[in-house]
Amino acid sequence: MPTSLISSLETLPVEILYHILDDLDAQTILFSFRHICRRFRAIVNNYDRYSLNFESISKSDFERVCYLINPRQVTSLTLRENEGAPDQIKLFLSYFNLQQFSYLRSLSLFIIGEEKLQLIARQWNIRLLESLSLKIEKSDDRRKTTTARFLSLIIAKSNLLKLKLDIQAGRLEKIIWPAQYSIQCLKITSVVAFDRLCTILSCSPHLKTLMINSFFFQNSNQIVFTPSLTTPFRQLTSLTFEKLETGIDNLELFLSLTSSLIHLTVIGDGNYHDGNRWEYFIQLHLPLLSEFRFFFNQIQHIQPNIEDIKLTIASFQTPFWLENKKWFVTCEFDINTPECVALYSIPICVPFFSYHTKKVSISTYPKIYDKDISIMDNVRTVRLDFTKLLPLDAEEKENKINYPLFRKVKTLELEFVKTRPHDWIKFISNLIDLTTVVEVKISSTLIQKSDPYMLSDMANLLKQTYRIASVDICSGFFSRKSSLTATEICSILPMHIKQLAASVKTFNEIKNIIERFQHLSNVKFYFDYTPYASEIFKWLDDKRKDSSYQVDSFSVCVWLGKNTTQMKEVKVGDKRIKNTYKSIDNESIINSITGYENDLGDRLERLEREAGMQAQQIELNECLECIAQLLDLFKRTVITSELQNQNDWHYNIRQQLQQHNGVTGNRLLDDKVEKIVINKGLTKEQWNCLLYMALSTGDKVELTKVSKKYLQKVRDKASRLLETGEQNAVFALINATEKFISKNYSTEK
Repeated sequence: MPTSLISSLETLPVEILYHILDDLDAQTILFSFRHICRRFRAIVNNYDRYSLNFESISKSDFERVCYLINPRQVTSLTLRENEGAPDQIKLFLSYFNLQQFSYLRSLSLFIIGEEKLQLIARQWNIRLLESLSLKIEKSDDRRKTTTARFLSLIIAKSNLLKLKLDIQAGRLEKIIWPAQYSIQCLKITSVVAFDRLCTILSCSPHLKTLMINSFFFQNSNQIVFTPSLTTPFRQLTSLTFEKLETGIDNLELFLSLTSSLIHLTVIGDGNYHDGNRWEYFIQLHLPLLSEFRFFFNQIQHIQPNIEDIKLTIASFQTPFWLENKKWFVTCEFDINTPECVALYSIPICVPFFSYHTKKVSISTYPKIYDKDISIMDNVRTVRLDFTKLLPLDAEEKENKINYPLFRKVKTLELEFVKTRPHDWIKFISNLIDLTTVVEVKISSTLIQKSDPYMLSDMANLLKQTYRIASVDICSGFFSRKSSLTATEICSILPMHIKQLAASVKTFNEIKNIIERFQHLSNVKFYFDYTPYASEIFKWLDDKRKDSSYQVDSFSVCVWLGKNTTQMKEVKVGDKRIKNTYKSIDNESIINSITGYENDLGDRLERLEREAGMQAQQIELNECLECIAQLLDLFKRTVITSELQNQNDWHYNIRQQLQQHNGVTGNRLLDDKVEKIVINKGLTKEQWNCLLYMALSTGDKVELTKVSKKYLQKVRDKASRLLETGEQNAVFALINATEKFISKNYSTEK
């Protein structure tokens, strides 16, 4: 980072720096920002708005963040298990008890197995929780009742404002919704029975926003005017259906109960293409509606033509649509699948879009707005099937736009079969802003056959997606039987990718790929079968320590652990000195817990790099070891004795003090130790400084007795090697030791 930029940052007020930190992920804050200068380190140590998102994180970074973070400083937490990180939640719970996150406001859990929810439920802290998002990938019917009971308790006892549930409908039916609960935003990613939907709304006087997939009537006789159908739900102002499949009559029946709607989004399959009917219904039942977004697919039994599209569009060209509401629509069908007719509002409201060049399309969107490039900004995934896009005709080339139509795409899905357009990369780069793409999935028999032109094209494409983090070069089933070699795979991929899925033939190819791409966090390799699993695990245990695995009949998925090649010893002169990864991590741990700022770890790194200062480095290490030994003796004698005198002693406390270099993580115990230390003449700042230095040394030989000569030795070394603040801390410890340590631990030798 340029010196001028650092200087200008250093002068900013803390409040502004906090706003900057709000937009950074935890890894950037803890691993980079914190080490710029002492002031930033102090600010980071006091920053209390951490948002931990463990999605797509390497296992080594995951463990390092868990070491460094103070749970009381976290307000938002996202844990995401998937095949690339199958044991993330279990590993997280080995570091923390969720009760420690006492200021947590938002929690998002994406769980593979339902049994994991039971582990979390035992540690749940809902006192301040305002937002909960839960997705269970694999349900277990044996736990259906337990899950429903747990969710019922959360809803009833917490102060939740936002709740998102992606669970099987059977669990949803068993949840007890208390009257007058506090939720304002509810998302249910499943189909909800109509009577259950009415029950939820009746119990939700504060609910403003509702998002569900769809709803259904359990029997046809239910569509009568019962009390639930005559009670309007006027609290709702925003309603979204994401996968609607019910008929238009049923939809109108429900919408007639939501007269206060301001925002309405409907995405689904069905006969919703009548603009005149929508116009009449909205004017009658939804007078406050200001935003109506939709995407409808309708299957036609008779193949449509251009006249059918014109007839549909005509119903959306009345003054109500064009002048009063200014709601514009497009109606189109792909000539390869003409039976499926799409009708959607502008701007488009779906996150996934399959792009077709060969289509019949008519829009009410005015030509004067053609340069409004925001119409596709809600799309995050674009699929291009070049089997259907061929050929890219001259008319398409002539009418191409001069700016990307898709500006915010994250995932690009490509499919080829036997051929590829000559200029397909140019076509994509004109269509999509590739600088925003972070994931590419490719399905192609051309890749399977190691077509050299296709491989060259893929390398060029990935060079343009400089933010790319994830590549799947065998996303289609038939692409998984590939003849690609590890050399060919490496030739097309950028060095910085973090996730990779590829088909391989031998164990050596796996080793070559993992060794080449040092930034990989998880990988998935496909085989005809998995004969190399045991060899892979053995090799990874040596090269990528503590990796996690998931194996099935034809693939191996690995959440990669710490790269052991970065942990080798460094030879300096005639001595071997371990690198400072451990000391840096230890420095970060003690900083995050105590708030003490110091550049000791940085200084040690600098000394190691400068061979001419070997003697001073060794002496500094010896000094720190002496301080750590003296501090350990002080804890085992003076502090332990004081705790015993306070009748606040048991074996577990001794164990905690022995296992931790002073700071135990037990806030009550640490406060008591701090009070004892202050009574012995040390300040809080000095105590934290000593803990910092002791933790930086790692393991040490236990000191059983201390002499005046030893204390003088420590004093002399500290005077020569440490800075003023560190010296004062060591001198205060020596004075307290001389004054308060028992004679049983003193010696003249």
